[in-house]
Amino acid sequence: MESFPLFFFPACLSRLIETGQQIESPIFSRNESYFRHFISSLNPDDPSVTWINAGALDFWSRLQRDGRLFDSELRAFTSPTATDLNDIQRSLFKDCVKKTLTMAGRFEHEKRACEALRQLARTLPLLLLTHSKMKIRAACNKFLKGEWESLWNKCMAKGHARQDKLAANPLSASSCTSAQKEAMAQKQARAGNLPKANQTVCSVLKPAFGHDTLHKLQEKTPVGSVVFDKKNWPTTDALDEMRRHDEWLNIQEHSFSIKKIGQYFCTCKPLSAQDADGWRGREHVGWLFSDGNSALQELFRMHLILPNILGDFLAGHFDEIAGGRMFALVKANNSLRPIVIGSLWRRCAAHLGVADVNSNVATFFMSQYTNFIQFGGESDGATRCAQVTQLLAAAWAQHSEENPLVVIQLNIINAYTSADRQAKSYDNGHVHMGDDIPCPSSLRHYWSYFESMPGTTSTLHFSDYQGRVHKIACSKGGQQGDAFETVRFAVTTFPSFGRVFARHGACTGAAICDDVFIVAPLAESLALAAELKQVLKQDLDLYLDVPKFICFFPGDRINGDDHARALFQNALQANPQLACLSGMDAGISTTGLRVAGVPIGNDEWVQQFVQAKAAAVKVDVGNLDIISDGLIHYQMLRFCQNTRLAFLGRNTLTPLISDIFQDVDVTILEALCRKSTTNAHCEWTAVFCRFVDMKLQLPHFRGGFGVTPMLVLPFLRSMRHQCLSCNGSVFAVMLSRISLTLPAHGPQAKI
Repeated sequence: MESFPLFFFPACLSRLIETGQQIESPIFSRNESYFRHFISSLNPDDPSVTWINAGALDFWSRLQRDGRLFDSELRAFTSPTATDLNDIQRSLFKDCVKKTLTMAGRFEHEKRACEALRQLARTLPLLLLTHSKMKIRAACNKFLKGEWESLWNKCMAKGHARQDKLAANPLSASSCTSAQKEAMAQKQARAGNLPKANQTVCSVLKPAFGHDTLHKLQEKTPVGSVVFDKKNWPTTDALDEMRRHDEWLNIQEHSFSIKKIGQYFCTCKPLSAQDADGWRGREHVGWLFSDGNSALQELFRMHLILPNILGDFLAGHFDEIAGGRMFALVKANNSLRPIVIGSLWRRCAAHLGVADVNSNVATFFMSQYTNFIQFGGESDGATRCAQVTQLLAAAWAQHSEENPLVVIQLNIINAYTSADRQAKSYDNGHVHMGDDIPCPSSLRHYWSYFESMPGTTSTLHFSDYQGRVHKIACSKGGQQGDAFETVRFAVTTFPSFGRVFARHGACTGAAICDDVFIVAPLAESLALAAELKQVLKQDLDLYLDVPKFICFFPGDRINGDDHARALFQNALQANPQLACLSGMDAGISTTGLRVAGVPIGNDEWVQQFVQAKAAAVKVDVGNLDIISDGLIHYQMLRFCQNTRLAFLGRNTLTPLISDIFQDVDVTILEALCRKSTTNAHCEWTAVFCRFVDMKLQLPHFRGGFGVTPMLVLPFLRSMRHQCLSCNGSVFAVMLSRISLTLPAHGPQAKI
């Protein structure tokens, strides 16, 4: 017999010790359960007696005590979970979840016991839904009878068998046949996930199963320190006081209500990838929030959603809670695109939190600096970033030929995964420790989320081509798939960018997260870029990749790239402090630049850019011919291909792209007629063809099929709407600094 450490005590006992009250230290055997006090107080007719008599709670307590719950034993096997549960399976699965979370609620003040049962609830899909359809019912009944050890051992045995099979026959990235693609796409489309069905047929990305994939992923996951200087961080007492205020209570009641949680899960994409614990939003949770069982829904909210916001986990569990499944795709240039799938419950909490803070964050970005704006907090930030950059660049004629206006696109190396986490906690190295860093006030309600999720070394699980699972430690930057990470990255970097821009009054800039654009005369823009290079390294440990900068010279006064390079070299020689930008001449352009996905430049370059995008659409329209189901083929063309160029349509000058868009419309209409008539449309008369095209393109309420022509929104009218909607903001102030007349394409209008 020996004494357990203090953190094994119930929370109420810990409070007594903190206040100095005398208590008799309980002595536990290492074989005793965390649930022993609960067991001794049960009535004989309590439903939990079944689990106790079967030894289920003792088994789970041993797993917790031995560190096996979060040692990824089940997570080590990438076993797929069932998606199409029948009514009986759903009812049994719901009973298992409800009973587990109900018991967790009885241990509100017994932290370890409560967290053990919460983790059991998180693990249920791996325990119950990785079996064949015929065996899921039996697995659920076993669980309800308390035969947890048997279920655990069976899942472990299946996992080891799968690993042995993959070791003998490793996975490869071979392409699927057309028949395989069609079968998968039809399954996804019938489930309601048309974008994923379209991706299955058209995507050229392949899973990365190379021998060096693990090494490449480790290189893309830099290691940093999570030992922070916390003297200026909010204290536990301060956070508790904040949560007693009406403001937070209203946020918790309304922003994280059962209704909004249910809306999130019910609108998750069908057949989306499962998380590390096997959960899928639509298939496993969505229906639980549509059956009117408010008691179960409140259990989900209290035990699986809100703990992510409140940081309500045991300290030793944060690395797994903050981690997730990791895999990679091979891009066209043979580089890797890492993808991390975090916990379903964390993603839900982050999504609802972002919805709560978005308006305040956008207002913050619009009200701090008069010559720099970050659009990362906007719902359509890419559109606004592209449009304001275009308008600022259109003022090139107001500048001298010796020091012309340029647009510089910065390139940050691995921006999301490299930012220093100490800076992300609002202690910024470029100013004195403890100074007040500008921050949206609404984010302070979510301090516990930021401290518990990015404030620890998270564990990412990567399964290689032989089924072996490797742990990759992530202690720098953040998960790009996390809804909060986009906002947090933008807010973190905003003061550093804004202060530098404030010192360079002749410069203006716009950004959408890590895509940053400087619009200014050449000499001034280079001076700003050189200072940013130094400041970002000091403040955030971010590196600017100078050779990948793009410096665009708008207008028609620069005679080719050689003339632009000569001006660039003259600017460097005139200011020795710009020597760090000497490798930037490789990115000089006088033809065009892509800004947040929108082309700006001379007419020929813009048209070539749009033409390339249109050609890709036409290729994918042809690829969809393998879909034999006419209705699914129509839906994929209408909702996936017919909408792909809409972003370009509302952000590019109309006369340059109208003909290109019309050509894509013709291609889509041709594909529809070809599939629906098995090529009999070739015998139609020209008049009848025009009638059919009209019927296809008319909206439903006018008797058509809704394949409307690609929208080309006049750029100037769209920009006017943006200006009017932002009257009085920094966005409007920036535009008021320029007076220009658009030189071509459409009506002359002064902004």
